[in-house]
Amino acid sequence: MNGQRSYVAWQVAGLALQHVTTDDGPLSSSKAAMWHNQLMQLGFYLPFFCIRDVGLALTTDRSNFSVGSLPVLQDLPGVNTKRRAVGGYHDLIKELATSSHVQRIASMRLRDDMVVALLVKILAEANDRWHQKHHIVDQEILPVGQDTYENVDYASAWRHFGGEQWFSLLEILSDLRLHIMTSIELIDLETIRVIGMFKGESDSFGSAVESVDIVAALDSADAHDVSSFSLDLLPSVLETKRASGVQSMAIDGYASVERKGKLDSLVLSQLAYDDDIFIQKYIEKELLYFGHQRQSDEERRLQYILVDSSPSMRGRRNLFARGLALALMKKMLLLGEEIRFRFFDSRLHPVQKMTRSSEVPVSYLLSFKSGQGRNYGQVFAQLARDCELLRKEQKQQIVLYVFTHGQCHAPKESVAKVVENAGLYTVFILPTTDQLPEFAASSVQTQVIRPEALSTDSSQRARALEIVDDIAKRVEETA
Repeated sequence: MNGQRSYVAWQVAGLALQHVTTDDGPLSSSKAAMWHNQLMQLGFYLPFFCIRDVGLALTTDRSNFSVGSLPVLQDLPGVNTKRRAVGGYHDLIKELATSSHVQRIASMRLRDDMVVALLVKILAEANDRWHQKHHIVDQEILPVGQDTYENVDYASAWRHFGGEQWFSLLEILSDLRLHIMTSIELIDLETIRVIGMFKGESDSFGSAVESVDIVAALDSADAHDVSSFSLDLLPSVLETKRASGVQSMAIDGYASVERKGKLDSLVLSQLAYDDDIFIQKYIEKELLYFGHQRQSDEERRLQYILVDSSPSMRGRRNLFARGLALALMKKMLLLGEEIRFRFFDSRLHPVQKMTRSSEVPVSYLLSFKSGQGRNYGQVFAQLARDCELLRKEQKQQIVLYVFTHGQCHAPKESVAKVVENAGLYTVFILPTTDQLPEFAASSVQTQVIRPEALSTDSSQRARALEIVDDIAKRVEETA
């Protein structure tokens, strides 16, 4: 690195300690630089070589993968006196590489935001214990170009920095070997699989917020059950794919400029940015893309899904409502519908907006926790105002899908204002009495989930798919 003592030069010099080699050469380091830059936004400052090795173990096919130190390592100053730490790190990476659980994760072709989330979960304790990170100054994003990691003179770079900071981390990682391997074994593969299945058409690198949501989902006690239920539903949901209400101009008929898209639709003026600025805008989703699709000029339809997250929904109600919501959102997107999704308890929580090219916010749905009670009067009053604005200002035809329980009582006035501007489709899960809330009478359709419907996995799946099919049929009939 030409003798520079910059943050980038320090991180590149540390690559002398890398223990993972792939057939991709410098491209693997370039890819790992994206993980590093995202982790840095989360306050994660472990050395690059560690992020690279663990990340590649989680993502690389074993036919393109080997574990071992670089030949130059044994000749670097200080290494001979730290052979225990270096050997312990080698054993950790070797154990990671041979773990059947890690190999199953690597076979899933993880998106980059998911890799970042897994790195946080696996290495969080090491990051907390490594106090040398507090002495790092002038942190900066690492270049993602391959030339930074090609033909590096590690012996020269090492002499500029020494190895004490890195050796201290190797000792910590060696001490935490059992903790790290246990953290990996506790990662729920079904939750990862569900998050991956809901990938949209946008590029694979998400925001730091998305990675945080994925970590929270992996830590959620309910996420496994919801994910398993969703996996039962998705094969049937994925059978249909039809766009509605959308004009598609596939050859040269670009219809819009958007913040999401594929690189082959990039607005050419975006290439004028310097490389570092371009990469940063790409990561932050600030680049502009041409879009082929636009909504028809007539009034647009909006499918508005609301899931009760109050304490009354815990247990089987929560499992059924969230699993059904995920399946329904996926079905709606395949039908080309525009979707809004919100949790509610004593208030409406932030809205999640989806179009055909969007990703379903599955990690958010799996990880969301309500810390409040319930106030359905306030919820329906806020909902009435929201629907009125959407109807009058944005000219949207709205259908509300409310997943709740039998004690969701709302004032007649608020319900009346809601149904003035939206159709209402209600699903009451395990009501404690036969008497439903009054607003059920204002619904175009009411579904009641009785205990026998949730008594077995097969009956639960059949009941959920019955609702999804009914809603899909109604959507198609009004297309």
